[in-house]
Amino acid sequence: MLTDDMITTDMWEKSFQKKFSNFCSKSPVLLKMSIRIQDGSKGVLLNHVNSDRTYFFPFNYDQNVKDFIADIKRLLVNNHYPRVVQTLYENHKKTNSELAEELEKGGKVDELNQFCVKKVGERIYRIDKVLPWKNIAIIVLEKSNVPYDEIGSTLKYSYQKSLVLFLKNYRTNVFKSIDEASDDFFNNSLLVSEITSKKKEEEK
Repeated sequence: MLTDDMITTDMWEKSFQKKFSNFCSKSPVLLKMSIRIQDGSKGVLLNHVNSDRTYFFPFNYDQNVKDFIADIKRLLVNNHYPRVVQTLYENHKKTNSELAEELEKGGKVDELNQFCVKKVGERIYRIDKVLPWKNIAIIVLEKSNVPYDEIGSTLKYSYQKSLVLFLKNYRTNVFKSIDEASDDFFNNSLLVSEITSKKKEEEK
């Protein structure tokens, strides 16, 4: 006869496997998981495919399943989630000193361009979740030097090519740098919407 504790434990594990499988299907990194007993504790063994690093997380039946998965995600975010950088530029009218400097370098007055493009800011986003069958990427702002930006703001982008191929190229270093990967992502993506707190819950 099963006790209440045994039923609760079984339900916890079934809930975890269902929720974590869903998490893995939307993760931007490739993961393999298996349930096993290690050092006398039952838990999930997680393999990050690209780096071949493994992590073991003993089940904590006293912890909410959602919070348990959030702890796992936090480790993956810190160590493996991909980032993209958005660089912002603006047209600026050159100052008199800048124009004078060009003249000193041999520029001709009638050939001087009165305007120039200047970098005005940079945003670093984490690719937080993907819907590969729809080529949808959910990205979260982690760092910014742009005034009024809100760290943690979440955007939904539609990648106009194969998102699966983009992530594969990212993981296998086909892109020679994060800047190259970032240019590819933003040049081939359309902003769909900003995700509010309510929508974030619906995306889970």
